[in-house]
Amino acid sequence: GYADGYPWNSFPEGKVIVNNQFCKLIGRVTMDQILFDITDVDAEVNDEVVVLGSSADKKLNISVFDIAEWNKTIEWEILTNISNRLERVEV
Repeated sequence: GYADGYPWNSFPEGKVIVNNQFCKLIGRVTMDQILFDITDVDAEVNDEVVVLGSSADKKLNISVFDIAEWNKTIEWEILTNISNRLERVEV
């Protein structure tokens, strides 16, 4: 949610990637949760959800520029709001 840096005003443009498919945001972003429609996705508990980055097959991508555009802001605002509660993975 927005406490971790996901912009609170991402609805209705916001989306994530689950099993190589885009899933649209459902409703408002809360402090510690975001909800997405996985109705048409073959998803199970513990499947990876990509909030920022590329799908496993590298065909889909969500960039910081995309998130900034959905929120009518600049990419630096998105990056500087990412909480230290989130794990960083260097590749």
